[in-house]
Amino acid sequence: MIKFLKKIYAKFAPFWIIRLFPNRTAPALKRFNFILMEAKKNNIKTFVETGTYLGNTTDAVSGYFDKIYTFEITKELVEMAQKRFADKKNIEVIHGDSGVELKNILPKIDKSTIFWLDGHYSEGFVHAKKYDLDTPIINEIETIFTSNIKDFNNIILIDDAFEFDGTRGYPTIDELRNIVKKYTDRYDVFVKYDIVYIIPA
Repeated sequence: MIKFLKKIYAKFAPFWIIRLFPNRTAPALKRFNFILMEAKKNNIKTFVETGTYLGNTTDAVSGYFDKIYTFEITKELVEMAQKRFADKKNIEVIHGDSGVELKNILPKIDKSTIFWLDGHYSEGFVHAKKYDLDTPIINEIETIFTSNIKDFNNIILIDDAFEFDGTRGYPTIDELRNIVKKYTDRYDVFVKYDIVYIIPA
C-alpha cells in the first residue's frame, strides 16, 4: 500500500504542489517536487544525489526513478540509509566524499541524469565530521562536466542557493556560471526558489 501511494505521489504531486505555493522558497516537500517535475518534463529516470543525510529526499523520489545513486560521507548516516533502503533494489547508497567518489559511478550511467547536489557539512548531527571545506560542489560540477555523460542533457539542481557567497568552498553564482562556461556553453545557470538550476539552454 505504501509503495502504491508513493507512486501516486510521484505521478501527480509535483504539479499541484508548485501551483499551490508558486512564490515561496522551497521547503522540503516542495524540493522533492522540483526534482520530480524536471525528471518528468525531460523523461529522465536516473537520479544522483550527493548528501544522503537522513535519506528523506531519496525516499520521496524513489517511486519514480529506475536507478538512484546517493552519496554520504558520514559512516553512521550511510549505515542508517543502507538499512532504510535495504529492500529497494533501485537505490545504491555510496560511502565517501562525493567530490572524489562521483567519478567512479558516472561510467555506469549511459543516459541523461538528474543531479541533486546537496553534499555539505551537517552541523548539529552528532556523528558529522567537519571537513576542510563545507561543500564539495566545485569538484562535483567539474566531475560531471568532464565525465562520460557530459554531452547528455543532464539536469543539475543544487539546494540552498543562499550559501553561494564565495566562502567555505561555495563559489558565488557568477563564479559558478564561469565554471560551467569553462566546459560548455550549452547550459544556463540561474536561481529559483533557493535552488540553483544548471540546465540545457
